Amino acid sequence: MQLCLSSSSDWFDGLTNTRPLSMTFQPPRKFILTKPQLDWFQTSETHKNVISYIETLNESVVSIKLTDPCDESEVTVPEPRIDELFLKNGCS
Repeated sequence: MQLCLSSSSDWFDGLTNTRPLSMTFQPPRKFILTKPQLDWFQTSETHKNVISYIETLNESVVSIKLTDPCDESEVTVPEPRIDELFLKNGCS
C-alpha cells in the first residue's frame, strides 16, 4: 500500500485526489501550540498509539534490573557497494 496525501490539503486521503508522499528531513519543531490543539491531539489515534507503545515498553521491563544479563545482537557492517568505492577513490 502506498501512502498518499491529498493534493488539495495534505491530509491523508486514501481514496481520491492522491499523490505519492515525498519525505524530506525537517528540523523538529512544535506543532502543538495551543490548548485546543493539545486537547485535539490527546483524543487522536496517534496519541493512543504513542501511549500504548510506551506502556508496552514499560511493561516489558518491569522487574528487570539494569544489571540483569540480556541478549545482544551481533553487529555487522555491510560490504561497501562498488560505486561507493569508486567515489571514495575519486573515480567517476
